[in-house]
Amino acid sequence: MLKMEIPDVSGKELRVAFEIMESPYEQLCVTLFLLAWRVQVAVVLGQMSSPDQIQALESMRFCAKQIFMASRPFVAALAVAKSLGFEAESLKGMNSEERRKYLKGIASELTTEEAPKGAKVLTAGQVNSSNIKSHRFGLMNQIRGTWQSKSMYAPLTVVKGMPASSMTLGDILSQAKVIWQGVFGPDVAEAIEIELGLFKQTLTSTLAFPQLFNDGVYISSTNLFAIEDGLGFQRPHPSTYSAIQIPEGDTDVILAAAADQVKGLAKATAPAKKAAPTPSAAPPPPPAASPKWAPQPARPKTTGSRSRGKGAAS
Repeated sequence: MLKMEIPDVSGKELRVAFEIMESPYEQLCVTLFLLAWRVQVAVVLGQMSSPDQIQALESMRFCAKQIFMASRPFVAALAVAKSLGFEAESLKGMNSEERRKYLKGIASELTTEEAPKGAKVLTAGQVNSSNIKSHRFGLMNQIRGTWQSKSMYAPLTVVKGMPASSMTLGDILSQAKVIWQGVFGPDVAEAIEIELGLFKQTLTSTLAFPQLFNDGVYISSTNLFAIEDGLGFQRPHPSTYSAIQIPEGDTDVILAAAADQVKGLAKATAPAKKAAPTPSAAPPPPPAASPKWAPQPARPKTTGSRSRGKGAAS
């Protein structure tokens, strides 16, 4: 069964973030898609390209940009959730409704305002009322960086329980429901569940995909990853190259260099190999049942005197 983990986010931080952001379930679904998209591309192409090369693809540059833009309300709310302790005294003097209104205002500012130059995560001793906003902008950069890095360089820490290469949009919706149930309980999750068609509409309107991603890779006859099905964009097939035979007796170094380069070009544009399934450890066998009481074997009779062990009473 698919299990996704949002890197560097605890359950308590998720609950607070959901309480103070607009359209939290939609934000969760969109963010899970962006993470899963990067994971799937990294896993499928990982056998033939390095993570740096994969990140340079048009589709993955677009995805990274959307983690910055489309997931900004989610990231801003998480930055607030991770820094509540600095304002605990102020929050203590408010009622529940006032706290949510106050924190929603902060998250909204982080979503709409530009981060100041040099914004970074500060140490606990450095944070004060005048620089806490800059600290939160630093947290936003840190969260986004972790999401992009983990999904590309350690994809199987983000997606577990099923081959990442076969994930679909339906799997993402199922996982969003699981995460939401873990935070709010099953009744709330049932009330806001969305169907696949609406999810596709949400992704296409929120992310505004271009018509083409000219990535120069071969995946399949449709040249789309499983998670991209039905999102309205295309990926042209790459140019293909075949090894050339140098005519016998032709020793021209230029032709020899060109032939060597063709070998590299053919390898770079070859169809992506099917990724191996995600390994999963087999469950340990159950311990053998033992009765509470079992008859003991008869002790053999001995003759002669018995020697006493050390420490025996004399």
